Amino acid sequence: MPPKKRGKSEDERQVKKFEEIIGYEEEKEELRRLCDAMNNREKYSALGVDMPRALLLYGEPGVGKTLMAETLIEESGRICFSCKKDRADGAFTDKIRETFKNAEENQPSIVFLDDMDKFAQDNLREDSNKEEFAVIQSCLEDMKGKDVFTVATANDIFMIPRSLLREGRFGRQIKVRMPCRAAAVKIIEHFLKNKKTSEDLTAEFAAEVSAGRSCAYLENVVNEAGLYAGYENRSTISRKDFIFAALRVSTQCLPSEITNEKEKRKICYHEAGHAVAAALLGEKVALLSAKRYGDVGGVCCSFDDEEVLSFEKFKNIVVVSLAGKASAEIVYGVPDFGAGWDIKKASRLTERCVEELALKGFSRIYWKRYYSEKQPIGRIDRIADSVSEILSEFYEETVALITKNRNLLDKVADALYEREFLVWDDVRAIMNIA
Repeated sequence: MPPKKRGKSEDERQVKKFEEIIGYEEEKEELRRLCDAMNNREKYSALGVDMPRALLLYGEPGVGKTLMAETLIEESGRICFSCKKDRADGAFTDKIRETFKNAEENQPSIVFLDDMDKFAQDNLREDSNKEEFAVIQSCLEDMKGKDVFTVATANDIFMIPRSLLREGRFGRQIKVRMPCRAAAVKIIEHFLKNKKTSEDLTAEFAAEVSAGRSCAYLENVVNEAGLYAGYENRSTISRKDFIFAALRVSTQCLPSEITNEKEKRKICYHEAGHAVAAALLGEKVALLSAKRYGDVGGVCCSFDDEEVLSFEKFKNIVVVSLAGKASAEIVYGVPDFGAGWDIKKASRLTERCVEELALKGFSRIYWKRYYSEKQPIGRIDRIADSVSEILSEFYEETVALITKNRNLLDKVADALYEREFLVWDDVRAIMNIA
């Protein structure tokens, strides 16, 4: 396997290269420290410290893990030997061994294991005996005392056995998160830099519509918006182009008109319910649509730029998710058959809080996430009962909230019916929220 050559950079170029990654200041600083350790071993040896041997970058798809790994490799100036699963299991384990062998023979060097969580796709975290991971562990042990650094990326850290996540292996980890809103503005500014845009399309507006999404998503939406403008033979990309593109990329479906007026009205009430509940609870939604996308009638894109760090945040997300169902049923008095995805989202989040945060006591914790023992009989049923109990309680509160603010629900639903698209600023104006 031929090595991937990297030219060693001057210090000025190193800083510029890391600064080309927009946002992620803490992550970049950690990468700079690792790069400095690799490039100045004598300085650190004089201090009597052990050199870092490996790094795992993990997070959702599209957030820039591979970009960060490649930047670290570039700035280290080392020869890089990459390994990504591209063959059957038996042949692939040979490739892993060959990659580390080539790195050992070309010190100082770097081994890059891209998408390491996919190396053994059927692996569960508690099963640390998968051959691919066992081979990596063995190779890491063989690299002790050698000038070989290993960097890996993964989407799902739970697919990697704990034995590989210990100190001395991949104990050093960086979780690469979705860009915050401020970073999203800068990222979109970068992607819009060489594109002609109308005055109504700003990076700030685009970030509002795309909050909590990955860098790859933002790049894709900007390009898709340009395709819409070009097809319409316009010389600039407009706000409407960006909205169409955001919905197209988010749903992965083409929009179509809903010709049945009663169905469209019901969909508008459903989507308006999400927006009204969000506004009343101090949350936000990014975008509402009254069009059909594939099998889905209507869309509400929510803000996902915050992690669930409190009971209040958890409850708000669940209530907003259930508000579409509550609104349609309040207005029409019959079950809402368009709430399946919302219920699934609320259920998954509630289940996670019951299992991992002991929301209903420790007897509901899903211990198999942490230990290999089988689940005691009845524990799954108790978890399901707890989830149902919480969702029922929150749904009653959701119905009460929407019923009390029916006038606001009607206003937002009417506006969505007429305009077919609403962004958060539209919702705020309709509800007279500052």
